Amino acid sequence: AFHLFQTGVLGITFLQPATEDIGSRWLIKKEIDNIVPPNLQSRKWDKFPSVEQKTPGPIFGTNICDLSLQNVPRPPLPVLKCPPVLEVRQLFQYEPVRVELRHQMQNSLKEYIEQILQKEQEVNEMIIKEPRSEEERMQAADLFKLVLSYPDNEESQIEDKEATKVNTSMNLNGPKD
Repeated sequence: AFHLFQTGVLGITFLQPATEDIGSRWLIKKEIDNIVPPNLQSRKWDKFPSVEQKTPGPIFGTNICDLSLQNVPRPPLPVLKCPPVLEVRQLFQYEPVRVELRHQMQNSLKEYIEQILQKEQEVNEMIIKEPRSEEERMQAADLFKLVLSYPDNEESQIEDKEATKVNTSMNLNGPKD
């Protein structure tokens, strides 16, 4: 069946009868235990016929061009029924892209890429940048390590402050005799 969806688009749908479920063709069939065909398998002696008889046929070479087949009436064709499973295939043909449309698509794609690159550049500019040089950063890191190396205990800091207060008060009052 032919279908016209849009101008310049042609579609064909194929309906093919399938004898079995379409998904079953991907399944592996059960393998037989014996791969020897039944007519070549060995039989038991008790199943052989007691007497073998030949069935007579035409003499060899006399039936090469049998013209009697033309006079034999052909059996009527069976009535077609809808099969239980149909395989559907759809093919579409679109009209080829013109040169003008191709250039327009390329230009639109270039503009889109430029917009994305511009947004990425704006995002990169918004990132916080370190104004210090490498040397200044090294000095700041050394100072930070030095600060962290001092004792962090508050009690020792309070004791140090009290000791300096006592020393300064003794120096201001003068030495006692």
